[in-house]
Amino acid sequence: MLLLLCLALSASAAHRTLRQFVHKSWTERDGAPARIFSIRQSRDGYLWLASNQGLYRFDGVKFEHYQPDSGPPLPPQGASALLVAANGDLWVGHRDAGVSLIRNGINLNYSTSDNLPAGTGRSLVQDRQGAIWVGTARGLYRFTKGPVVPVPIPGTSGPSTIANNDGAWNEAGSIVNFHIEPTAYQTLWFQTLCGSAALALLWFIYRLQLRQATAQLHGRLEGQMAERERIARELHDTLLQSFQGLMLRLQVVEDMLPPGEAREQLEAGLERADLAIIEGRSAVQNLRCGLSCRDLILALRAHAADLLGDAGPAFRLNEEGAPRDLHPVLRDELFRIAGEALRNAFRHAQAEHIEIDITYGGRTLCVRIRDDGTGIDLHILDAGRSGHFGLRGMRERAQQLGGNLKIFSRAGAGTEIEITVPAAFAYLKPQPVVTFWPFRGKDHSTS
Repeated sequence: MLLLLCLALSASAAHRTLRQFVHKSWTERDGAPARIFSIRQSRDGYLWLASNQGLYRFDGVKFEHYQPDSGPPLPPQGASALLVAANGDLWVGHRDAGVSLIRNGINLNYSTSDNLPAGTGRSLVQDRQGAIWVGTARGLYRFTKGPVVPVPIPGTSGPSTIANNDGAWNEAGSIVNFHIEPTAYQTLWFQTLCGSAALALLWFIYRLQLRQATAQLHGRLEGQMAERERIARELHDTLLQSFQGLMLRLQVVEDMLPPGEAREQLEAGLERADLAIIEGRSAVQNLRCGLSCRDLILALRAHAADLLGDAGPAFRLNEEGAPRDLHPVLRDELFRIAGEALRNAFRHAQAEHIEIDITYGGRTLCVRIRDDGTGIDLHILDAGRSGHFGLRGMRERAQQLGGNLKIFSRAGAGTEIEITVPAAFAYLKPQPVVTFWPFRGKDHSTS
């Protein structure tokens, strides 16, 4: 259905609504075409309609399927675009049949013979200089006082044929190259700069998050150190002092007793108490100072020697890279994790060879404990042994250090435990300059 609204508008009635105007509609029953693509009004007051049935003219009463008074008839394919030029000319774009110019009832058709491509004239527009521009599916064309001129699209090149004012065409054609420089944001250097800025921003965010995580972990470790020192002071000032006072009283009682079995039992008890006080002082010392970098190596060797003995499996400890000062809490936790791994290899794996590798890397501190024992069953590796918490405790200690613990094992194939801690968390001093040549490892063996 076609709905046409004829509105008599004036400047004084601009404030009125649509319902306040008189309007009338026309449909196909009144002779209107079914599908309309464009409507224009000429100077004489006629409405021109471009439809799939051709060009129609409407005088306000009836619709007329229009054909010009003289000149060739309009193509029968239907009209698709209309333009009323400034001089009153009516331009009609046809479906698959070029363009027509109607001037004072005289028609002139433009088609492929006039340098227009085969296809539909989809749009028509007039510029300020009076030239008519036609948009088609195959390009842009311009009508001036002379011939039809194809307009190359900027940034492309193609053959163009033109004619002079006498109508002589250049059949050979010529190539016209157009090139428009890209804007600043389209240039390669700008895109490279933006990419570099994005990468720099991502790197800055990563470094900021790493610094925050490092500060949080160091703060937690410092808190643990402060708590350990507080416990050490409390043990020294209360429990150890009380034991020392009790020992003095018992020694006075020992001196008061005559020789005999009672005095011998009291002397044996005092000797055990002395050992307990020595162990307590050693524990207080460990709480305060912990292990140094070299003490970690020596402590692991001493622990392995005490645990494995002379008849136990062969033990080897390797260092790779320049030794670095470690955080005290981290050193102690690494010693406990490695000690637990040594005990498991000795007691449960029945290993013949046990090896520890400590790598001071530029990015991570890595500790590996390997053995050639019976390995760990997958069920135990996932859930742990019933009533035992060694594997779980190792994982929890590594997680608290901000590191990662991996266990590679299967039944009958030995076990490898790897603890990695980021350098920012592990080392006290800033990271040294990283070289491209690896450090030669030092080998410390104990059989």
